[in-house]
Amino acid sequence: MSATFHFPEVFMMRPAFVLMAALFVLAGCESQRQIITQKEDYLLAAGFHQQPANTPNRIAKFRKMPPHRFIRQVNATSHEPAYLYADPSICGCLYVGDAKAYGKYLADQKKRNLTTEEEDGEIIDTSHVGWDWGPAGPGFNSGYGPGMGW
Repeated sequence: MSATFHFPEVFMMRPAFVLMAALFVLAGCESQRQIITQKEDYLLAAGFHQQPANTPNRIAKFRKMPPHRFIRQVNATSHEPAYLYADPSICGCLYVGDAKAYGKYLADQKKRNLTTEEEDGEIIDTSHVGWDWGPAGPGFNSGYGPGMGW
């Protein structure tokens, strides 16, 4: 005896499958959004400051930065490091912190057992790349940042 397929039954199952797949994808996207939002809350709590990418110059610099990664930028004048974190997906802004804020962020993450490989020390150091961030200047609340005009 051979098996027979009833096409109407197969087609009736297909929309349900597509709907389930779409729900899983949407749930995954929302989870990623929540993870990023929570990370940004932790950055603010550690002492980072939010800077909007709201001018053509800032937007151009912002687009060159790797998203959701820490960048270490050393001030050419004071030789103090600034830690930058670009978020193009939630706020479209840059988080700027000094060594103290970055250290507090890492310590808080270790307490929460949320430290990733990146946060265990793998930071992009742009001090040698030659990006023209300029000296850190005012307007960053903490005195650190990619420079005047940001």
